[in-house]
Amino acid sequence: MLDIKYIREHTDAVRKGAEVKRLKVDLDKLLALDAEIRPLQTEWEKLQADRNALSKAIGQAAPNERDAMKVKVQALKVDLESLDKTLKVKREEFDGLMLLVPQPPREDVPIGRDDKDNVEIRQWGTPR
Repeated sequence: MLDIKYIREHTDAVRKGAEVKRLKVDLDKLLALDAEIRPLQTEWEKLQADRNALSKAIGQAAPNERDAMKVKVQALKVDLESLDKTLKVKREEFDGLMLLVPQPPREDVPIGRDDKDNVEIRQWGTPR
């Protein structure tokens, strides 16, 4: 499987490689999903860090402040769960598309329609 960073940086080469291999891959949709997932992932990580910091602060807070802090942690938990569901759906679609992206062929590989167009480089043994 190709790395998404490679696909982002070499979209034309990956697209050409898929065409050469006669595979239909929606790279535009893949890159759009990637663009949607990255900010959501950053937001999820920020919420997680905020929740962890609040949870740690609860132990050191005064007893009368703890209840308010627990409510904030609970609200963050709800936001995290909602964002997690959204991310899960988008990641599943993203992963499905990533599995369809072929490795681009090397430049020195001849292009052909099927096995008949292959170039024989060497033989081993005697053919039957």
